[in-house]
Amino acid sequence: MISNFTGIVLQKRPFTEKDLIVVVLTEEGERLELVVKGAAGPTSKRRAHLELMNRVQGTVHQSRNHNYLQSVECVSSFSYLKNHLDRVFHAQVLLEIMRKNMADENPEPELYALLHETLLALNEKRPHPLTMEISLLKLAHTLGVLPSFKHCGKCLRSLEENGMWNAQLGTLNCLNCQETDAEKLALKYLKALEFFKQAHEADYRRVHLVDDEENVLRSFIRRYFQHQFQDSTKLLEWA
Repeated sequence: MISNFTGIVLQKRPFTEKDLIVVVLTEEGERLELVVKGAAGPTSKRRAHLELMNRVQGTVHQSRNHNYLQSVECVSSFSYLKNHLDRVFHAQVLLEIMRKNMADENPEPELYALLHETLLALNEKRPHPLTMEISLLKLAHTLGVLPSFKHCGKCLRSLEENGMWNAQLGTLNCLNCQETDAEKLALKYLKALEFFKQAHEADYRRVHLVDDEENVLRSFIRRYFQHQFQDSTKLLEWA
C-alpha cells in the first residue's frame, strides 16, 4: 500500500549501516516510523531533506513489517531558527516530550498544529519571549496533564484570589486547601496561564509583560514541566 503524507521530522536513528529510521509527526497527528534506504550514506540525496525539525512531504510504502519512505521533499527547514542555538534547544524540548508521550493508537492532530505553530514562531526574528514556555503549557493542556487555573484542585471552588502552588506535588489549591510548602501564585498569573494555554500565537503575541512578570511565568512553567516530565526535560537545564 502506498500513501502520501505531510509532517515534521521528530527523530532520526541508525537502522543498518546504510539505512535510517526516521520518526515523523504527520498533519493528522500520527506518529510514522519510516525506514529510509541508503539515507545513512554521505552521498544520499534524501539526507538533507530529513534534518530534525524539517517539515516534509513524502510517499510511504507500507509492507507487513515496516513502512518504507519512497520519496521525500523538504517544504520548510526553518533555517532562521536553526541558526540560533537557544531556539534549537527550545524546539528540541518540545520534540522530545511529544515523541515520548504520543500514543501510537490515538492520532492527535492538535500536537502537529502546536509543533508547526511553535516552529514558525521560533523562526521569526523577534518571537514572543515566552514562546517556548507557552508552547509547553499548551502541550500539557493537549496531553491532559495541566491543572486547572480556575478552580482549586482539592475543593474545586473557583479561584477568586491568589492560588497556592505545590511544586513537589504538582497541585494548585485555594488558600483554605493549601498544602505544606506551597508557594503563592498571584491571581493575575493564574489568569495569564489560563489564557496562554489555549491562545493562538497571533493572540498571545499582543500580550506584553514586564520582566518580573515574564520571569514568574517562565519559572512556574519550567518547574511544572520538570516535575511532570522528569525524563523528558533534561534540555531545560541549560537555561
